[in-house]
Amino acid sequence: MWNLTTHEIDPEVDDSRDYLISDIMSVQGLSKFGYVKGVGEATPENPREIMLGDQYWTDGLRAVMAFSEEAIAMDEISFFIWDFRMKGVGEIIEKLQSESASKDEK
Repeated sequence: MWNLTTHEIDPEVDDSRDYLISDIMSVQGLSKFGYVKGVGEATPENPREIMLGDQYWTDGLRAVMAFSEEAIAMDEISFFIWDFRMKGVGEIIEKLQSESASKDEK
């Protein structure tokens, strides 16, 4: 008998993605990152579901990251920019930079 094991997901999956990027930035381990189109947008009004029925919503973008063993300051991080027309990428980058700056102040 096969038992499917899973975990409960936060429906706002983009927050987890952005937190991971911000956290790696704050420890100076990120040399380059960017976003690529992924599964497509899903809203709270029209969410997606995982196999067991938990709902989530997303901007539909995936993060691509390059890590560094050497310390990389935030202002030295490079960006993969494959599609300048992707909705919201500039706002996401500004949000991550702001969150990382506020972590540094603490």
